[in-house]
Amino acid sequence: MHTRDLNAGMRCIKYLLFFFNLLFVITGILIIGVGTTIQAIYNNFDIFLEGRFYSPTTLLIVIGFIVFVVAFFGCCGAVRESTCMVMTFAVLLAIVFLLELSAGLAGYVLQDGLKEYLVHKVNISMEQYSTDPEIAETIDFMQERLLCCGLESYNDWEGKLDNMTYGTTQINENTTVPNSCCLETCDFISGNGCINRLEYVVGQSAVLLTSAALSLALLQLLGVMFACSLGRSIRHQKTERERRRWEMRENLLRKDTFYTDRKHSTSA
Repeated sequence: MHTRDLNAGMRCIKYLLFFFNLLFVITGILIIGVGTTIQAIYNNFDIFLEGRFYSPTTLLIVIGFIVFVVAFFGCCGAVRESTCMVMTFAVLLAIVFLLELSAGLAGYVLQDGLKEYLVHKVNISMEQYSTDPEIAETIDFMQERLLCCGLESYNDWEGKLDNMTYGTTQINENTTVPNSCCLETCDFISGNGCINRLEYVVGQSAVLLTSAALSLALLQLLGVMFACSLGRSIRHQKTERERRRWEMRENLLRKDTFYTDRKHSTSA
């Protein structure tokens, strides 16, 4: 009866660990999804963003792949009933927790002074619009997608372009704007500046990164505690199983000794 209870307990632990690893793999997929999505958004505005904007997203993607390796250790520990592998699983989870915490904090730091930084970068890029096709393409993408023109308004293009620049429209004597400022036709120019909208897109991406990383880090922390608890349970179950086996052997030896002594006494 006790042996059956112990076996049932071990099976329960295995199923719990398998379930947790399935959940863990799903979170890994989510981590990769969030990281790649934010990185794709940043790639659309790459000329305005430095490498520090990409570091947290890259770290998040790497963490997602690490998760699959960690889940493998958890599954192996469950199958082999290995306390060592389960505790290794817990240690790796703790490392993932620290990495996600770092990514979340890095995403939070990105929001500091974001608008001033973008104003500086966009202003410099506007100066180079007519000389750098890559910059022109990115600015056109920004103005078309965000339905905006210039930093604060189309007046910010004053003196930066001439009416001979390809793909531009002169709207008054002093101001020529890219055609990407046009709404449907160039008879209508967007009156919205780009800086607030760009700040919102980049800033909200950083917020999403921070929220996702910290939320998943909390899940990993719970996973560390769960894995440690499972490791102790496996150790206890294995110890209890060995104790039961020892008791059974002792009982068998006693019975064997009893019957042997009785046989000898009967013969005498």
